[in-house]
Amino acid sequence: MEINISKESGRPIYMQVASFFEDAIRRGELCEGELLPSLNELSVMAGIGRDTANKAYSLLLKKRLIDARHGKGFFVSDRSGSRFRVLLIVDKMSSHQQRMINAFTKRLKDGADVTMLMHNQDLDLLESYISNNLGSFDYYVIVPHFKTDDVTVRRLLALLKRIPERKLVLMDHIPNGFTGNFSAVYQDIGADIPKALSQGREVLSRYKRMRVVRMSPGIYQDITWPSVKSYCDSIGLESVMEKDLPRRISAGDVFLLTGSRLDYLLVELSRKILERGFELGKDVGLICQNDFVINEIILGGLTTISSDYARIGIDAAEMILSGDLRKIHCECSLVRRKTF
Repeated sequence: MEINISKESGRPIYMQVASFFEDAIRRGELCEGELLPSLNELSVMAGIGRDTANKAYSLLLKKRLIDARHGKGFFVSDRSGSRFRVLLIVDKMSSHQQRMINAFTKRLKDGADVTMLMHNQDLDLLESYISNNLGSFDYYVIVPHFKTDDVTVRRLLALLKRIPERKLVLMDHIPNGFTGNFSAVYQDIGADIPKALSQGREVLSRYKRMRVVRMSPGIYQDITWPSVKSYCDSIGLESVMEKDLPRRISAGDVFLLTGSRLDYLLVELSRKILERGFELGKDVGLICQNDFVINEIILGGLTTISSDYARIGIDAAEMILSGDLRKIHCECSLVRRKTF
């Protein structure tokens, strides 16, 4: 039994030793009732002091993963009926993310206890959550939506690297440059939006110009706009990025509204289109990013480009329950309704 200790990881050594045994127990490599090394044996095996070995076993005792029998030693506890402990860290709550979270927690209902925290796209909060909870959960499920500038990305990657890869599950997004054997159910906005638009290529051919309008401040505009422009260029469709509500609307315009929420901009743009006497879905097209339940009735049916957020949550939960940890790409698709 080889216990690898990393003095550069920043994690206390006793936590690393405890995690080694915890992972072995949960994988079934150490069975119920199996005798563990004595404190002296563990000290020699791991190259640590007896006090450090005792702290590692004390942590495992606190988690009820092992039992101490007087005069006999430490044994793996009876784990029958045990539940996974999952820490879920999300960003800002929205309608589509709520669907993802609800699906995730509902699927895990009988197999895990889920603790949820919200980082609100604040790296300091995320750092405190990770620092305070390392070693306390079986899985760390994180929705890593943060700004995409170099400084923020470097810090985010460093924080995520502190979590053991076999315990890390990313949901909805993989930060650029983050690699390893972690698990994820994710979108790839840069690749997914062109694919979704291609599903409506025949309809797009009826329009003269794609106008991309940002509905709300977004952290992925530097990814979204170039991917849309590249696709439009490939099919010979003029494209333009609008920084605000367009003053002039012409027949043959198709609007793609990006952002994570429905707000006044959609209302004002729709009003301007209808005041000009244009028919949505014929004279002017309208597509919105991310699908909400209300999209089915807005303007008679609002066309969207969106991932199946409930599917993201279910797939992430299934990986945890089954132990089949991997990366699953959940592609966006075009949900075509009356406005396009």
